[in-house]
Amino acid sequence: MRIGDILLRPAPETHPGLYVVDGHLHPSATLRDGKLRIDTPHFGLVRDAACCPSTGLAPSSPEKDNRVAILMTGGVLMMQAQW
Repeated sequence: MRIGDILLRPAPETHPGLYVVDGHLHPSATLRDGKLRIDTPHFGLVRDAACCPSTGLAPSSPEKDNRVAILMTGGVLMMQAQW
């Protein structure tokens, strides 16, 4: 479905001139604080696309400098890939 310059798709695929939002990959991020480790769904964000989270978690490997947005109680945690 297309809404203006945004294209909603079930799977990731680039389309020149459009921002693509897909929901197929179900990305998850791992947050670590010492011994504590939490795997949580996140939005994967790149310049021309976003991947939506789901209840099913699939480890993701965003490229360096890509961003992830993790929904948390009280707000959104924005992080940049560190590798």
